[in-house]
Amino acid sequence: MNPHGITHEAAPTVLKPLCANRIAMFDSLDPNVSAFARSLCDACPLLTGCREERDDWLGASTTNRAQVTGTWAGRTYGDATSEEQKRDRRRRAAAKASATRAEKAATEPPRTHCIEGHPFDEDNTYINPTTGRRQCKTCRRKSSARHRARKSAA
Repeated sequence: MNPHGITHEAAPTVLKPLCANRIAMFDSLDPNVSAFARSLCDACPLLTGCREERDDWLGASTTNRAQVTGTWAGRTYGDATSEEQKRDRRRRAAAKASATRAEKAATEPPRTHCIEGHPFDEDNTYINPTTGRRQCKTCRRKSSARHRARKSAA
């Protein structure tokens, strides 16, 4: 059994997890100790089973994730410097921002004019076939002209 209560029943009795008898190391939030604990996990012959059990337990409830601190199956929880946690926070923030933009777009009426004040009417509106977004044809023409001028000047 490792420090987080995981038993490795499917593994042969000869194999022991490398975290056995190292509870303090795996519960530590010190970045150096956590890095060493993660390196032990990476070398552990039981890492795959440990990760499966970790993912099952963490997936059971959002409360479970908040309860975990220390290193478990090669990942450190509760450590503000953990790159994986920073990446997870960025992904959650991006998903939340995307959902907010989608809600806002669904509730707001479509704009009638572009940012430059040109009308979005049938003659002046280009629908991008890839993204489905509207663009002002007048602004597109001006942008293309600026680009060509820069390119010919270079």
